Amino acid sequence: MHGLEEEYPGDRHWLEFVALYKADYLDENAYRLATIMNGRLDEAVIVYGKRGLVEAKWWIDREVPAL
Repeated sequence: MHGLEEEYPGDRHWLEFVALYKADYLDENAYRLATIMNGRLDEAVIVYGKRGLVEAKWWIDREVPAL
């Protein structure tokens, strides 16, 4: 069985993906989410773009039950 790292297309593809979201969603709300997410702006702008501010905050703050 191979690991997820074999599925990762590379940093260049990740940065291109993030740039698509930053073009439309990089604003004050994305920075607020990044603060909640320990400074992870790339991930914050994508979550914000996918879910919006209210649902993104809910998603980040919710507890995930143990398996």
